[in-house]
Amino acid sequence: MQIVEFFKVSPDGECLPLEAFDQKSDEVYIIVDHDSRKIYLWKGSEAGVRLNFIGSRTMTDKRKEVGFHYKTGIEDQGDESNSFKESIARSGGEFVEAAPPKKQLYVESEAPPDLEAMAREQGIDVDNLEYDDTLEGSPVAGMGAVGNRPQRSILTMLDESGDLSPESAPAPPTKAGKAKAPAKPAKFDINSYNSERIKKAQDILKELKDTKGYTREMVVINNKLFNVKANNYELEEFDNALEGIFNVNEYTPRLICQSGEVVLMELLRPTGEEMDTELTQNLSDLTTMFMIEIED
Repeated sequence: MQIVEFFKVSPDGECLPLEAFDQKSDEVYIIVDHDSRKIYLWKGSEAGVRLNFIGSRTMTDKRKEVGFHYKTGIEDQGDESNSFKESIARSGGEFVEAAPPKKQLYVESEAPPDLEAMAREQGIDVDNLEYDDTLEGSPVAGMGAVGNRPQRSILTMLDESGDLSPESAPAPPTKAGKAKAPAKPAKFDINSYNSERIKKAQDILKELKDTKGYTREMVVINNKLFNVKANNYELEEFDNALEGIFNVNEYTPRLICQSGEVVLMELLRPTGEEMDTELTQNLSDLTTMFMIEIED
């Protein structure tokens, strides 16, 4: 048996053995490293959502075949882990680095201003701060012991100078001697984030189309409930404000996960026809593997 085995995932879910990892961007592969006891699902950057989901189920089946003591990992082209690269090197194959996928960086808030630097720019001596013994007009004036007197802080001294705004503080000079305005980090845009999530979910639904044996009536994205329009898979948010506890006994909930996160949850109504399980996995398999890993 080879130390590292390679399989290409076919659209019908078969594991086709390969002699080497040819690393095509429109394909999905299963790599089994028997030396480190790891199973990798490698997803090409141009592979479709449907093939990725089939690959996920195929990886689960392969783990059942080789044993639950094997760990699993998901590798995206251009963002492979070091352990995955080591497995490829151990097989004697050559790994070709690809450009990493573009990821949008969200910054929740701006960095706090550097008060000490602002004070130095205004000529305030911040190295020898002393207690204010007078504090005229203050209710704490003349309290006696030094330990009871409030200490003047950099913030207080800046306030007295009438300048607390980091934008108005002199910017550090550049090599040319001209001041350069400090760059501000991007702020988190919740509306843009939600729009991207909804667009991503809609694209997935379009590619998956309808599921035989079910009628897709609603989907949950983030904390919003959407109705799915027939044929064009447009998502329409429910107008009525939700309030209360709702049972979903008449529906079959189904999670759609991608790249380690839950993209959306479908609420499906069974139609009585034979159900298509081509892409689906049972959540019980995941919980079983999780418990096994804890025991290890």
